[in-house]
Amino acid sequence: MGIPAAAGPRHVTAPSSYLALSELVTRIYALNAQASAGERNWDGLLQGLPTTPSVSENEGAKVMEYDGKPWLQLKGQDWTPYPEDKR
Repeated sequence: MGIPAAAGPRHVTAPSSYLALSELVTRIYALNAQASAGERNWDGLLQGLPTTPSVSENEGAKVMEYDGKPWLQLKGQDWTPYPEDKR
Protein backbone atom coordinates (compact mmCIF):
# COMPACT_ATOMS: atom_id res chain seq x y z
CA MET A 1 0.00 0.00 0.00
CA GLY A 2 2.21 2.70 -1.31
CA ILE A 3 5.62 1.04 -1.06
CA PRO A 4 6.29 -2.12 -3.14
CA ALA A 5 7.67 -5.25 -1.50
CA ALA A 6 11.47 -5.16 -1.54
CA ALA A 7 11.94 -8.68 -2.90
CA GLY A 8 9.33 -8.36 -5.67
CA PRO A 9 5.94 -9.98 -6.10
CA ARG A 10 4.78 -12.91 -3.98
CA HIS A 11 2.54 -15.72 -5.20
CA VAL A 12 -0.07 -17.67 -3.26
CA THR A 13 0.02 -21.18 -4.71
CA ALA A 14 -2.62 -22.80 -2.48
CA PRO A 15 -6.23 -22.95 -3.65
CA SER A 16 -7.73 -19.69 -2.45
CA SER A 17 -10.65 -17.36 -2.97
CA TYR A 18 -12.01 -14.03 -1.83
CA LEU A 19 -11.76 -15.35 1.75
CA ALA A 20 -7.95 -15.45 1.51
CA LEU A 21 -7.88 -12.00 -0.11
CA SER A 22 -10.08 -10.60 2.64
CA GLU A 23 -7.84 -12.10 5.32
CA LEU A 24 -4.73 -10.69 3.63
CA VAL A 25 -6.23 -7.18 3.46
CA THR A 26 -7.19 -7.44 7.14
CA ARG A 27 -3.63 -8.45 8.07
CA ILE A 28 -2.10 -5.62 6.05
CA TYR A 29 -4.35 -2.98 7.64
CA ALA A 30 -3.65 -4.36 11.12
CA LEU A 31 0.08 -4.30 10.43
CA ASN A 32 -0.06 -0.74 9.06
CA ALA A 33 -1.29 0.40 12.46
CA GLN A 34 1.74 -1.20 14.15
CA ALA A 35 4.69 -1.05 11.76
CA SER A 36 6.10 1.10 9.00
CA ALA A 37 5.91 -0.08 5.38
CA GLY A 38 9.60 -1.03 5.38
CA GLU A 39 9.06 -3.40 8.32
CA ARG A 40 6.38 -5.53 6.67
CA ASN A 41 7.11 -9.26 6.57
CA TRP A 42 5.29 -10.18 3.35
CA ASP A 43 6.12 -13.87 3.59
CA GLY A 44 4.66 -13.93 7.10
CA LEU A 45 1.53 -12.13 5.93
CA LEU A 46 0.95 -14.83 3.31
CA GLN A 47 1.33 -17.78 5.70
CA GLY A 48 -1.78 -19.63 6.84
CA LEU A 49 -4.30 -17.91 4.59
CA PRO A 50 -7.65 -19.73 4.29
CA THR A 51 -7.73 -22.28 1.48
CA THR A 52 -10.72 -23.02 -0.70
CA PRO A 53 -11.03 -26.18 -2.77
CA SER A 54 -12.03 -25.65 -6.36
CA VAL A 55 -15.58 -26.49 -7.40
CA SER A 56 -16.98 -26.08 -10.90
CA GLU A 57 -20.72 -25.87 -11.35
CA ASN A 58 -23.18 -25.01 -14.09
CA GLU A 59 -26.87 -25.67 -14.68
CA GLY A 60 -26.47 -29.43 -15.14
CA ALA A 61 -23.16 -30.51 -13.63
CA LYS A 62 -20.86 -30.13 -10.64
CA VAL A 63 -17.19 -31.14 -10.50
CA MET A 64 -15.07 -31.12 -7.38
CA GLU A 65 -11.94 -32.79 -6.09
CA TYR A 66 -12.24 -35.27 -3.25
CA ASP A 67 -9.39 -37.36 -1.88
CA GLY A 68 -7.15 -36.21 -4.73
CA LYS A 69 -9.54 -37.27 -7.50
CA PRO A 70 -12.16 -35.31 -9.47
CA TRP A 71 -15.81 -36.29 -8.92
CA LEU A 72 -18.80 -35.47 -11.11
CA GLN A 73 -22.50 -35.00 -10.38
CA LEU A 74 -24.89 -34.65 -13.32
CA LYS A 75 -28.35 -33.11 -12.82
CA GLY A 76 -28.64 -34.09 -9.15
CA GLN A 77 -27.68 -37.75 -9.64
CA ASP A 78 -25.20 -39.56 -7.40
CA TRP A 79 -21.57 -38.47 -7.38
CA THR A 80 -19.28 -40.57 -9.60
CA PRO A 81 -15.56 -40.43 -10.35
CA TYR A 82 -14.83 -38.15 -13.31
CA PRO A 83 -14.22 -40.38 -16.37
CA GLU A 84 -10.50 -40.89 -17.07
CA ASP A 85 -10.95 -40.52 -20.83
CA LYS A 86 -12.50 -37.04 -20.39
CA ARG A 87 -9.54 -35.47 -18.56
